[in-house]
Amino acid sequence: MIFGEVAAFTSLIERIFKIRKEKNKNERKKEELISTRFINICNAHGVHRNQIPRLFNTNLSLYDVQSDQHLLKKLDDDMLVKACELFGINRDWLDGISPQIYPTYDFYKKPNEFRKFLNNLLNKSPDKIDGVLLSPKQGWKQHAALLLLQETVGYIGDSPIYRYYLCNNWIFSYWKTRAYLTACIAQCWKNKIYVIGRALPHEFIDSVESGEKILSFDGRGIYGFSGSRWYAEDMTTSPDVFLNGIDPEMDKFGYRAGLELWLELDSDGFMNSRMQNANTRSLFISELEKYD
Repeated sequence: MIFGEVAAFTSLIERIFKIRKEKNKNERKKEELISTRFINICNAHGVHRNQIPRLFNTNLSLYDVQSDQHLLKKLDDDMLVKACELFGINRDWLDGISPQIYPTYDFYKKPNEFRKFLNNLLNKSPDKIDGVLLSPKQGWKQHAALLLLQETVGYIGDSPIYRYYLCNNWIFSYWKTRAYLTACIAQCWKNKIYVIGRALPHEFIDSVESGEKILSFDGRGIYGFSGSRWYAEDMTTSPDVFLNGIDPEMDKFGYRAGLELWLELDSDGFMNSRMQNANTRSLFISELEKYD
């Protein structure tokens, strides 16, 4: 009996400690100033604290931005709105209401919607968009990939300022996802948005694909990513690259279904990355015949 009472008491103490720890954590979050979040997001996107007056408000002095407390007194709604528009971030996060910093975009099964999305971006910023496809390293099935587009929206001196677009909901090993993702990559390359591939630990991709982590790359933008480089555009031209990492499922159904969908999307005009030759489609047909 006494051992049971000791165990129960210990469990109670652990629960109390956990509750207090969570309470303290939440209180620390509440204590974070809106000016602190403002400074952090500026730094992450290549704008140093001392450069903020040049970018946002000529009435700000260098003294105003030397501390978060001083900036809080001068931070007005116009500056907050401009920061959200410039960096493509959620106002609710800046206000401390929501954990989601960046909006996310879901184009799974929606290649035509992605085409419209790209056209809108290109109408605003022609020739100033690049991309990276973050894919999980091999061996991690059922983990997400992330297509991250980077738009150059301005400069501080010679240093570019970037806005990011997070296109998520891509289970990289699933045949249907792979085909629709390849169609999006093809549309990027067709419009001269060059998407590089980076194979990274799935834990990192999981941490950024929801839009709840500040993207900071030391001024290098998407080219600051480490990880093994691969050529994502080859999924539009090579059956081997397209199938690499796809879950074959029972009786190679995943391979067969993925190739069939690739060919269907190609017939609909979504696989044209401007990198194919006259023989590309026949390569995918020949590969499909192996599984019939």
